[in-house]
Amino acid sequence: MNARLESIPLASARLMREKVELDIEKTKLDTRRRSVLKLADMVENGRWLKNRLETRLIDLEAELLETITPGDDEFHIHALLEDALHRFLAAAAAELADLGESHQKSAAAGLRPRRPLTVSEWADAKRVLKTGTANPGPWRTALVPYAKEIMDCLSAHSPVARVVFMKSAQVAGTEMAINWLGYVMEHAPAEMLMVMPTLELMDRFVKRRLNRLMEETDAVSALFKGNVKRDAGNSLGLKVYPGGSLIMAGANSPNSLRSDAVRYTICDEVDGFEWEVGNEGDPLTLIENRMRTYSRRKLFLVSTPTIKGASRIEQEYLRSDRRRYHVPCPHCGEVQHLRWSNLKWRTSPLAENSTARKVVINCWYECEHCGASIDEHHKPAMLAGGRWIAEVPEEKTRGYHINALYSPIGMGLRWTELAQKWLDVQGDFGELKTFVNTYLGETWEDPTRKKSESRELITRAEPYRLRTVPRGCLKITVGVDTQDNRLAVHYLGHGKGRRWWALDYVELPGDPGRDQLWHDLENMLATPLRNNSGRDLLPAAVAIDVGGHHADDVKAFTLNHKLKCIVMAIKGSPRRLNSVLPRRPEKKEFNHRGKVVRGGAEVWEVGTEHAKDRLINDLSGDKELAAEERRGHFSADLDEGYFDQLTSEHYNPVKNRYELKKGKRNEALDTWVYAWAAAHHPLIRIDKMRDPDWEALAAQLEPPVDAAGREVPSPASSGSMLSGWKRGR
Repeated sequence: MNARLESIPLASARLMREKVELDIEKTKLDTRRRSVLKLADMVENGRWLKNRLETRLIDLEAELLETITPGDDEFHIHALLEDALHRFLAAAAAELADLGESHQKSAAAGLRPRRPLTVSEWADAKRVLKTGTANPGPWRTALVPYAKEIMDCLSAHSPVARVVFMKSAQVAGTEMAINWLGYVMEHAPAEMLMVMPTLELMDRFVKRRLNRLMEETDAVSALFKGNVKRDAGNSLGLKVYPGGSLIMAGANSPNSLRSDAVRYTICDEVDGFEWEVGNEGDPLTLIENRMRTYSRRKLFLVSTPTIKGASRIEQEYLRSDRRRYHVPCPHCGEVQHLRWSNLKWRTSPLAENSTARKVVINCWYECEHCGASIDEHHKPAMLAGGRWIAEVPEEKTRGYHINALYSPIGMGLRWTELAQKWLDVQGDFGELKTFVNTYLGETWEDPTRKKSESRELITRAEPYRLRTVPRGCLKITVGVDTQDNRLAVHYLGHGKGRRWWALDYVELPGDPGRDQLWHDLENMLATPLRNNSGRDLLPAAVAIDVGGHHADDVKAFTLNHKLKCIVMAIKGSPRRLNSVLPRRPEKKEFNHRGKVVRGGAEVWEVGTEHAKDRLINDLSGDKELAAEERRGHFSADLDEGYFDQLTSEHYNPVKNRYELKKGKRNEALDTWVYAWAAAHHPLIRIDKMRDPDWEALAAQLEPPVDAAGREVPSPASSGSMLSGWKRGR
């Protein structure tokens, strides 16, 4: 072989190599020629594609005209258009790809739209939990099937704009919100806001929950260059990612709820939000104002409920389509939502009169259709086969409610544990309330604090005229509340047996910063009220709220008035006091050296919660009593607004205080408290008056009459009517 190669001349070898190289180049050129599309073919393919797209657009127009109705909101129309356009492009791309040519397949790939991804699909594909969970590893929606629909409503292409989730504890509510956060950051970037009740709770959430998502889920971590804590564009209150940012805020901070517009918002534990923040109003309204810029906005409200009638999440849920998760019975197949009343259990036997703790030894669920016993091991299959059913399907807001009976096995308390906890909390209202809120996901109404609604109070009104003093009413005190354009004045009468009468409630219009309004008040207070015996009564004490914008005007009036009664400046205590009024006032007038000004105004601190306890207890106790047996009495001349204001607050046992109901005014309630406090001034002290004291006063103000109706003379009635107030002063 070597000898043969040596015999080939060098020139011939060079020619052979050039021929081979030429053949290779020719082959490449032929390949390129075959891949080049002729101009005529390009024009023909373009015409074909244009005709096909025009035909499909006509069909799409007809479809949309049938689907969109005049009553549809903008958000819903956007969703319909997006879905229709997606199907249109996908069908056109599939038809183009079927033609088979490589250039046609390339064009189809460019035309084919990105597949719309739901939040649950994103979470299943990309969310990872490594720490802070009992089930580390990839997120699996299949473990919490009821979460799928809730999360998918939050997807970018979903037509749902408002989602409400009223829940118990341990049902993955916060995890759903975290999945949405990751979905928006990585898949559908936009400006986002997350709000918790306080900035402190938000800081804890960021450090313990959000940072884990951003560090442990690779798809999210990559957005922050792998180091969330050191990224210069991020802080505890702001996370910036490509295409958007996440702002963290506290509902107690109005500054954090203003400014930047956002498209998506999560409000977690909304029952912890105050109804009014400073002078800014309702924080939820402030949040919704930030979202108005975006027509395709989404709001996710999540919370465990608290007090009935004062629960934000319950109010929002009742305004929604009210969905409950219905699961099939493993015996009859009928669907039902799980109710606490259908959970049954058996306890270990106890000896008669034994005080030992009852122990649950067996627990099951009773089907409401066939009555069969359902064991908890059926729960995974029941959850997997369940579906959400709306009670009011015509409502556009999606509302979801679920309780701890649905908690997946291994992620919450077992049925036996729930039954045991229920037995253990009986007799303890505090623990029972916690159970109802956090395990049943329902609002709590304290049975020991029966509500007195305004309509019910109106039915108790009695036929005595305003500014007249009914028999038995022997002392009068007045409470005054200052507003920027008026004074609210409440006359309250007092009598034996801790009885009281609402004698008048008026609002004096005017500017408290001007003397005229205070002259009007002084004239009103100097005008006596007449009782049934023809005796004139003046107030024994007047309490005026020093809070608000007119503290100096109130103090000036208490020092300069010409009334023959006690006039005191008061303020509500921020703490719960053990009495309605302390033994002595606080000094509030100081000179430039910080020394108390002699003769300066005194301010009394009022135990408002204590006074409201007394009012609620009296109104509740009077409910079933005849008029003559009641403690509280109301004139039939009082208008409906008075009663509405008197019942404008509810008791929150969690905070151990009364809170104003949304949209209510409470001046009638506040002035009742002030008038009640005035009656406990150390020089009056109606709480220390004994029956003989009241009887002596009655003999002076309500002398007995003979058979002919003539007044029987009494030594007690011959004295001056001002003697009582002189003693009071």
